[in-house]
Amino acid sequence: MQFFIPLGYTFIWFFIHFLLQFSSSKYLKKKTQWNNFITALHAFLLPLITLIYFLTLADPLGYDYLVDDVIRHFLAAGVGFYIFSTINLYRVDRQPAFDMIFHHIVVGGFLFYAYCTPEYPAYYALIIIPQCTAFIYHTYLILKETEGVSENKIEAWYEANFWGWIIMRFILQGMMTVMAFYYEFTLLKLTLPVRIMTIIGFSFSYYFNLHWLIILLKKRKQKRLLT
Repeated sequence: MQFFIPLGYTFIWFFIHFLLQFSSSKYLKKKTQWNNFITALHAFLLPLITLIYFLTLADPLGYDYLVDDVIRHFLAAGVGFYIFSTINLYRVDRQPAFDMIFHHIVVGGFLFYAYCTPEYPAYYALIIIPQCTAFIYHTYLILKETEGVSENKIEAWYEANFWGWIIMRFILQGMMTVMAFYYEFTLLKLTLPVRIMTIIGFSFSYYFNLHWLIILLKKRKQKRLLT
């Protein structure tokens, strides 16, 4: 039964992808633009809905408020997206980059683990919010492939992606991680296996954050050398 909800979200993304072929927008002419649009849509909606929901909770940062059914749906939506995106990368790119596939499998796997682990405090799901940077990056990719878009507009989204990455993936997510570790290693409520998986999950998250940051820095350096 636990598999069915994430698979339901996977089906929704495939249905949206199917509908995009009927769009007449200049931003959605290519299949790569479709993929980037769906990623941008996912990265806009899920963090926003998560943030709004947490603002409705009386004590969203309290250790005793465990992951509820609504938050489990947020996690399931993330799993469903990564299943869709992994399959679609092979359908569109044929030979997608290994680091992207590895990222999707690992992140989707840890989201599914959190989805199946009822003893997690709700505040661990706050990590969904910094993932909104993908909205900026994939909007940049859409604009880059669209005819008639000014270079200044593309450059503005490129800069926003870089600074958004620094602010959201390191400063904000870093604060959330410190808070999570402070709670966990002072109160010690999680079982040891779950605590170990949590540390591994956070470690992979920061590995990917650093991996993409290094790529961003290299590209920025190359652009400066060309100008």
